[in-house]
Amino acid sequence: MKSLAERKEYPASSGLDSRLVGIVSPRSREAEQYRKLRYMVEVKKDPMQGIVVGITSPGPGDGKSTTATNLAGVLSQNSDNSVLLLDADIRRQAAFLKHAFKLKRVPGNGISQAVGASSPNLAPFIKKIKDMNISIMFCGSPSEEPYEVFRSPAFIRILRKLRSQFDYVIVDTPPVSLASESQIICSLVDVVFVVVRAHHTRRILLGETLDTLGGETPISLVFNNADESIGNYYGYYNW
Repeated sequence: MKSLAERKEYPASSGLDSRLVGIVSPRSREAEQYRKLRYMVEVKKDPMQGIVVGITSPGPGDGKSTTATNLAGVLSQNSDNSVLLLDADIRRQAAFLKHAFKLKRVPGNGISQAVGASSPNLAPFIKKIKDMNISIMFCGSPSEEPYEVFRSPAFIRILRKLRSQFDYVIVDTPPVSLASESQIICSLVDVVFVVVRAHHTRRILLGETLDTLGGETPISLVFNNADESIGNYYGYYNW
């Protein structure tokens, strides 16, 4: 699938965060678990268009951003794939991405600006990470009303356009318990993965999350830290 040819490369430090095993340690056992998640996404993809995958969690600290970035990483191992990581956690202001990719600065333009732009051209809001087969649409500058950003018709049009320009769009959404816009985003994607951290996520909070997200979009659970003796990222994925 043809991607955005005019997007510019964005420099990242060579010393990436060790949690990005799908990128820095692609042959590790931990990366292999993310490839199982990759397979689940690949079999759901329509060969005629891209697939938009939402990654969320009941609360903070469950590992959703780590999962989203690693999923993008293992998908990007196929050089024929065009992969976009969309940071929709506006309230967090790209904190994870800045640390994970060791970025000196985070672009001020992102999804919050793309929604309000008069031009349909998304290239100015998408950055390709240098020497990687991954592009990122950052969250952009803060919005006083993040709920309104994602409920707007403009955001729906943006997702539609990204689906036509990328094979895989991985959307890192805010935790469901903390941000109302997460429910909107998850209703607009093709599939949703809810990341649950073993021995950390409260059962009642998970139940509330599943009730909140209940709808027509398929939902699957990703168990993070399911067996700490094997590795921090080992998990069992149930479609």
